[in-house]
Amino acid sequence: MVDLDLIETFLSLSTELSFTRVAEKLGTTQPNVSLKLRKLEDHLGFELFNRTSRKVTLTPEGKEFLAAAQKVHNTATEADLLAYHLRDQRQKHLRLGAPLFSAQVRDRIELLEEFLRNYPQVVPEIFTAPSDEVLRRLREGELDMIFATLPLGPHDDLEICSVSRATGHIGAPLEHPLARMNTVSSSDLKSQQVVIFPRQIGSLRFHNWYGLLFEAGAEPVEAPEAAWSSLLRYAKARRLPIFAFLWPGDSGHATDSFVWRPVKPPTHVDLVLVRLLTPVARTSTNELFWQSCFRQSREFAKSPEAYAPPG
Repeated sequence: MVDLDLIETFLSLSTELSFTRVAEKLGTTQPNVSLKLRKLEDHLGFELFNRTSRKVTLTPEGKEFLAAAQKVHNTATEADLLAYHLRDQRQKHLRLGAPLFSAQVRDRIELLEEFLRNYPQVVPEIFTAPSDEVLRRLREGELDMIFATLPLGPHDDLEICSVSRATGHIGAPLEHPLARMNTVSSSDLKSQQVVIFPRQIGSLRFHNWYGLLFEAGAEPVEAPEAAWSSLLRYAKARRLPIFAFLWPGDSGHATDSFVWRPVKPPTHVDLVLVRLLTPVARTSTNELFWQSCFRQSREFAKSPEAYAPPG
């Protein structure tokens, strides 16, 4: 019998075709992904992927095995969900944590709404706070799962499921030179004053999100508050461009005073669902929601164009 964990690793790699991205998605290390794949290949007796220094592709055997692996995974998931559903028909609470902005992210909204349509007996309780705070409460057992933005810092104790991805954009006042460009390259940002969130979003997140600006030689200007309304007011008053991440289908940044241009090279922020690897108690409700996220995450990987924000 093939280990389902190995099957899930194979399916993720067949979609991503990148050991690095699969490791990030599964919350593990690249050597661990390679080890799991080798174990599966040893069990099957043939190689599933061609590996070179430049790319990863499925072998002919891997392509044939893919359909069977997907059936195995789907059957196991359906059996697990049915078992959980039969075991627990009573009303259940789902304790979630989330940063405030994520209430406007389309993919988070759709994930929760679809889950509640399928399981109307579940009552969600959503605690709103910055990512670092909800992560602390998760580790202390106060929350079942959280939505958070990457990076999280050390997360060997966590499992991560992709929910959505935002891409970096410059919002420029109509009269600003950057507003006349179709895309804004890093060289265009040299010596430009650009309004950003303050460091109170967290040192790790601050440097990860805005590293491109510093490397380009821009002059980041920190807004006084880590809130979109504050960022916009501050930039409007000074007629300065804004650097912000736009989520798929994002309309919350719409304004007549600014035009939005994608930044090249692209830079991203991921919204993920997070749970403890070894929680004190894992309820059927928690597992059902996690599996719902995993299915959406698979669709995310299959159709990345659907996750591209409007230009």
